[in-house]
Amino acid sequence: MRRYTVFNAEQTTGLPEAEPPPPAWEAVRRAERVLKISRAEIRHTGQNMASCDILRDRITLPHREQFREGPAYYQSAMHELGHRTGHPDRLTREIPLRGMREGPRSGAYAREDLRAEIKSMITGAAWRWGTTRGGPWRCGWCWQPHRPPSG
Repeated sequence: MRRYTVFNAEQTTGLPEAEPPPPAWEAVRRAERVLKISRAEIRHTGQNMASCDILRDRITLPHREQFREGPAYYQSAMHELGHRTGHPDRLTREIPLRGMREGPRSGAYAREDLRAEIKSMITGAAWRWGTTRGGPWRCGWCWQPHRPPSG
């Protein structure tokens, strides 16, 4: 186990000023551009969940106004785009298809969801809107803590 000592930046001297995050609209502009470039078929529904249908190559998202804040909408979209990379016309990952067959409590499903969530979190960090998503599925494979996901 590693140990770190953490200081509040206001309690220190000699550190360079923190770079301010880009304006919120800049991150939204980037996200919209990524969605457009991806040419993903995105359907908005009133349901309260997002999904990616690998077989139909389609992303389903709640309407934007169903999210408390813009970054949450775009992080959900980036998460689903992460799943979409597993389509046979792209990276041809077997895990998304196997995870769909085996269900949400399978190791294959959990590994694929973790992969997509890491993609979303990296995007959120790069675009400096933080991590607004939450929930137990962020580490969905933790339901089997002594057995890492298979696949």
